Amino acid sequence: MASEGRAGGVVQHGSTYAAPGEKCVCRGFDCGGVDPVAWCREHGTQAGPVMEWHPGGGLRCTALAGRRAEVAVRR
Repeated sequence: MASEGRAGGVVQHGSTYAAPGEKCVCRGFDCGGVDPVAWCREHGTQAGPVMEWHPGGGLRCTALAGRRAEVAVRR
């Protein structure tokens, strides 16, 4: 299930509402989400990006990863 902020449990990562740029240093996931690091200019503490947080490998993560795979196949 998605949430507005980080929560305990498995690796939480956020789906950004804008694709990460070339200089992003955050760890990426198959669903398109990132695990932001504080010093990243796009997703770090200073940027304060809007993100949808979800647990890695959960239902939401799996659905997003599947959707990204479908789009890649269509291209």
